[in-house]
Amino acid sequence: MSFAYKFHVSWSHLWKAQVSFLGFMLISCSSFLYDQKVNGNPDMFSLVSSVAFAIMFLSLSRQVDFGFEVDLFNFFLGYFLVQLMKIHIALIFLGASICYFFTCLRSYLDNKQPLNGSNVAHSVVQIALEIEDGRNTVNKKENLYLILGIEEKREDMVIFPIDMEENIRTAIFEKAGYDEECYNVYLTWRRQILAEKMRKIDMQKLLIKEIKGVPLDYLQKKIQRWIMSFEYSIRILFSEERNLSNSVFVECSSSSNYADLCFMELCRAPMTLLLDFANAVANSAGSPLRLFRLLKVFEALKEMLPEIETLFSDECGGVAIRDEAIGILARLREAIRSVFADLETLICKNEISVGIVNGGGIHPITYYVMNYLGAACKSLMTLEQVFENNNNNHGVEFYLARILLLLEQSLKAKSKEMYKDSTLGLVFLMNNYTYMVNCVKHSKLGELLGENWIKNHIVAKFRQCFKIYKANSWDQVFRGKLISEFVLKFVEICDVQSCWIIFDDHLRRKIRNNLKETLLARFKSVIEGSQENINICGDFGFGVRDIVAGIDKLFKGRDELKNHREIHPTWTTALHEHNIKDFHKHWKKHGQKTFIGSSYPM
Repeated sequence: MSFAYKFHVSWSHLWKAQVSFLGFMLISCSSFLYDQKVNGNPDMFSLVSSVAFAIMFLSLSRQVDFGFEVDLFNFFLGYFLVQLMKIHIALIFLGASICYFFTCLRSYLDNKQPLNGSNVAHSVVQIALEIEDGRNTVNKKENLYLILGIEEKREDMVIFPIDMEENIRTAIFEKAGYDEECYNVYLTWRRQILAEKMRKIDMQKLLIKEIKGVPLDYLQKKIQRWIMSFEYSIRILFSEERNLSNSVFVECSSSSNYADLCFMELCRAPMTLLLDFANAVANSAGSPLRLFRLLKVFEALKEMLPEIETLFSDECGGVAIRDEAIGILARLREAIRSVFADLETLICKNEISVGIVNGGGIHPITYYVMNYLGAACKSLMTLEQVFENNNNNHGVEFYLARILLLLEQSLKAKSKEMYKDSTLGLVFLMNNYTYMVNCVKHSKLGELLGENWIKNHIVAKFRQCFKIYKANSWDQVFRGKLISEFVLKFVEICDVQSCWIIFDDHLRRKIRNNLKETLLARFKSVIEGSQENINICGDFGFGVRDIVAGIDKLFKGRDELKNHREIHPTWTTALHEHNIKDFHKHWKKHGQKTFIGSSYPM
């Protein structure tokens, strides 16, 4: 027990100081009268030294208690007074004043004690009371342990009985004045049980800085485990603790307060650990792939939020936890929105660069974006919840449509950057537009954007690309009036475009059938245009089957590309190296066999 210091004036000490000073003066005067004929006048050094020694022994008397300090202090003060009187008798008044000051100072310091007699007595009483209270507390604890049937092996090891819940309820009901002790025992009991349950679910803390270095598969497993632990804790563990604390302290005079305090003391730490994990995921940065872990955590927290608000609704810290959960949910929502902004930036900056895509195939960014959006739309309801309270009142369909529009614009720019042949660039666009359409139709993107959006934004652009492709590639064939010109241009185009690719089987068949229909009609008109063309076709056997076989070599699909064997017939080289006059000779020798030998489904 601590007490504030209060100084009390002691008149006995003052009387002793006065008597001591009077005796001191008498001795000093007698010493002066005796020594004045023996010694000469003192110097300044002896005066200063005597005062210094007096002060030194005064200070020493405050530090140690050997018994001679006060005597030496008086001796040097007397010596100082005698020296002054030797200089001049009138200086006795100055010396007496100085000596009186030091004598009173010593008396004051002796009187200034931290504890006087009454304070010491009071402290002794307080300490005795504290010891008695401590004994009473220990006895009360022992009595309560006896009532509850608790066995204390040692200070850190307590064994609780099986019927602990009923024992505490009985103690609160029957034993008045044991509420606080029962509260402490209950906390110890339930904390031990809850810690064991939390240890079984193996919930570990996840820091924000750890997410970057964790492999994606490992992080997904941790998130899945967190979701299971989170739902189990809210629905089972915390709910049981809330019901149990309310049940046990229902008979307590302050039942609601003790019940809330118990629940918060037990569940605050594990709940904070669970929320810290969600907060780390919400604040993590990285690639757009983090969207899927954000969605999982958002869905779990959103689903559990009503139960969190029910459990943590009191004023004993529960409101703070509930508000923290709501805040983390808001941060998850913002993080998901930012992922879509990052994806738009990725498309606009063309950060996925692979050089030229051979044969006008599908660009990796098209694969990436469309598969990404398709996977994201599997959580379409969650995305709608994320964007429902957006400041600009735009739903998720607005952002998805904008991403697809940016992808179209990016692909159009890439078609011009990658290919010198604009016709091949058109094939590239048709491939990528077709892939986009298929992904939209076969995912929830189609339900969200609607059929009209697909027709107006992608299908229309595809048709425009095909129209331009057909005009740029085959108009030269259509303009040929002679069979030799027709065949020459036809062979050149087939030779070039046989290395191009149309990945979609249905699209490849449609393009081939369209070209067959158009070219065969033009071939018929060329043949019928002059007798010479009829004679050439009759002599060298170039006909419908050859046109069909040539078109069937265009746009090798994935299966055909895998099994295809490149053929470079010599007659195709001759068309470039020789004049038209030599065409018939090389055609008869090489070309006829090559075309007619081609596989064509009859």
